[in-house]
Parts: sequence; C-alpha cells; structure tokens
Amino acid sequence: MRRILAFWPLGLVPLVVAVVLTASVSSRVDLEITAALQDLSELDSALGAYKVRHGHLPSEADGLAALTGSKGGPLVYIPRDPWGNSYIYHHKAGTNSYLLYSAGLNHRDDAGLCDDVILAPKTYLCADYGLNCPPRQFQVLTWIAAGLAVLSLAVGIRSRFAS
Repeated sequence: MRRILAFWPLGLVPLVVAVVLTASVSSRVDLEITAALQDLSELDSALGAYKVRHGHLPSEADGLAALTGSKGGPLVYIPRDPWGNSYIYHHKAGTNSYLLYSAGLNHRDDAGLCDDVILAPKTYLCADYGLNCPPRQFQVLTWIAAGLAVLSLAVGIRSRFAS
C-alpha cells in the first residue's frame, strides 16, 4: 500500500496540463484583443495629431495611409491587426467624427459591431472569441479535479509529517 501512495503526485500531471491548456487558450485571445486595442489607441492618437497639424481629419479616400510619414503623417507605418487584417477607418466628409476599428477574428467588416474590435467599452461574446463563456463541463471537471488534487496533496503532506 505504501508503494502505491508513493506515486500519488503523478496524478497531478494531467491535471496541471489541463489547467495550463485551458488558461493559455483564453489568454492568447485576450492578448490578441489587447494588441488590437493598443494599435487602435495609437491610430486614434495619430488621427488627433494629424487633425492638429492639418486642421482636418484625413478623408475616407486617403484613409489611414495619410497618417504615414510619406504623406506627412505622424506614423512610420500602419500596423495590421492581430488577425492579419487592415484596420478600418470611416470618416464622413464635413464632420469631426470617425469610426476606427478592426474587423476582428472573423475578418468580416461589421461596421464596428458584432465581433469587431473597437476602442469603446465592449464585452466580447463567447460565440465570437470564446471569452466570457459560461463554464464548460471540461472546465468544471478540471476545477473539481484540481480541488481533489489539492486535498490529496494536503492529506499526503499531513500523513508524511504525522509519521
């Protein structure tokens, strides 16, 4: 019986792998959205600098390319979003407002709605990004297994020091 109990920590290996994989998938998506938001913030600042310098926003025809150094803008280049798409800029002539966003994971221009990444506060849906989802059965079972593993560890440590 003692030999069997000597190998109980090996049961933690699959549990640790499951927890790490579950966490890494959602954190990768969080990082992609965060990167897109950072790019959008920089582009937004560059649009503000362009407006101060030129007295108006770039036309929709000029687009974000007007922000690059070759056109007298404050940026060296326009980045692509984390999914490989160009950032989208819409400006209605004669106004001081514009819409700036990423088409997001599905690569479809939804005018800043659905899964598009925008600077405004937004909750990204489970169906689009796998974020803000209710726990799946696998996740619940993983956390139950984690609880049992911690309990087993505590009992193992206690019995080790009790003897």
